[in-house]
Amino acid sequence: MKKIILNLLLIIVPAMNVLAQPCDEHKNIINNVIGTINSKNVEELKKYLADDFTISEYSGNIAVLILNQIISQLNDEVAESKFIDEQKNGNLTIIQYEFNYNKLGNRLTTFTINDENKICRLDVMDIGVKTLSGYGETRRSDKLFFTNKFEVVDNLILVEAKVNDKIKYFLFDSGAPRLALNSRYYRDENDKRRVKGTTKGVNGTANGVDIYHLQSFNFNGIELNDQDVMTMDFLHLEEECGKEIHGLIGFDIMKDYDILFDYQNSLLVLIQPQYTSEYLNHNSQYQIKDEVDIIMKKHIPIVTINIGNCKYAFGIDSGASRNLIAEDLFESLKQELIDVNENYLVGVDNNRKNVKNSKLKNIIIGSTYFENTIALFSDISHLNNDNQNKLDGLIGYEILSYQPTLLSFKNNKMIFF
Repeated sequence: MKKIILNLLLIIVPAMNVLAQPCDEHKNIINNVIGTINSKNVEELKKYLADDFTISEYSGNIAVLILNQIISQLNDEVAESKFIDEQKNGNLTIIQYEFNYNKLGNRLTTFTINDENKICRLDVMDIGVKTLSGYGETRRSDKLFFTNKFEVVDNLILVEAKVNDKIKYFLFDSGAPRLALNSRYYRDENDKRRVKGTTKGVNGTANGVDIYHLQSFNFNGIELNDQDVMTMDFLHLEEECGKEIHGLIGFDIMKDYDILFDYQNSLLVLIQPQYTSEYLNHNSQYQIKDEVDIIMKKHIPIVTINIGNCKYAFGIDSGASRNLIAEDLFESLKQELIDVNENYLVGVDNNRKNVKNSKLKNIIIGSTYFENTIALFSDISHLNNDNQNKLDGLIGYEILSYQPTLLSFKNNKMIFF
């Protein structure tokens, strides 16, 4: 009997060890994480991150920013790795590895991987990461509508808002997910921890991203109070505009309103959706000419446009000073272009990137024609790194300024007057 038991153990134990080892796909993910730590570059790792990726109890875009911060602060490399354990929990696989760092020594890292072989959680050692305390509720204005005069500088909308009870200039940028402040004016000097990461935007990668505890923000009664917000450097935008720009107003501030852009009169009107019809009835200068459907991709509304004989999905972004088209569409759209030349695009990183600049002969949205609008061809792959609707480009000033235009996030409509 003793011999039989020993023989059974010899059969069972090796089998358990084989099953416990990660599969090749999971090993590839772990090796990619090690490569990311050693290279200090998270770009390659992003394709392995789930849409709900979580680190330090934060998810989504903030989690990616924090991951970048952690890796930049490690200032070390993984010399060796050792598999410790693997467990299944429903559709999740929880894998533990011991990383042997050159300076830090052995540290335990836990990966939670979903059934699509994407990392949905990553737990590393605590290194004093400075993170957002979470976004609270945006307090809506009591007004049924409010009207702002705005300035157009370099095709961008500048409005006034109060930050910490002082009136300052802000960019009105529907393509930005949240309110952001200029790090030149807003920083916690007594907090020695800094966010060393970057964040990717339409026009580049913003350096010097940090976090600032905001006492109060007020845009015509829309309020944020006692909250952490992102900061970044807007130096080159200030130089172009010739004004102090204290930040940008993003989608979180405007999401509950219908937005009427009237460039001819330099008016920006935010309307409670239930009041929009009545507002238009009382303002007879706004006669509906065309109405098209939009769908939302997170914070970006998407409209179908026609160029030549083909349909494309373009995001609507009031912060886009020119039409922006995916660079891989240049060859297929060549016959629809005139005045093609080389130009440069300056992003929030203040770096110049050479791009192809041209005019589109015709864009058709609904039944409305737009002739000879300026278009830049650039890399927009960072706008399509999720599984939602693919964007072929962005439209902004070139379309919104052509006639009064209303965007309704709630009713999924774009209306031309």
